[in-house]
Amino acid sequence: MALSTMYPAKNNSPTTFLTEQITAAATTMTLDDATVLPDAPNLAVLGSEDNAEIVSYTAISGNVVSGLVRGVHNTVPSVWAAETPVARNFTALDHDRFIENINELQSEIDELIAVESDGDDYKLVIGG
Repeated sequence: MALSTMYPAKNNSPTTFLTEQITAAATTMTLDDATVLPDAPNLAVLGSEDNAEIVSYTAISGNVVSGLVRGVHNTVPSVWAAETPVARNFTALDHDRFIENINELQSEIDELIAVESDGDDYKLVIGG
């Protein structure tokens, strides 16, 4: 199994804001300062706390973020007003992918490494 894609974070999760309303189906958004987001591809969170949506994006040109996939990780695509906060927050998706990747790597290690014992000594066997 391949490892799940993990996206770079941004120190301190700086916030920017939408400059205009976007619909629930919008695939682009214009921000007042897109430089606060990590390079594409990546994730962003629109809104805050209990009223938030995770989106993924594939490109940034100036302050226009495009290639949006809305409602990532079971969040709900919504209409967002101008001045809605947008940031690269740590999300449940990030957490879940950490866990998935750690478990996958552990499975691969378990397949490659075994410990054998003859009763008195232990031997590490790598690769079968």
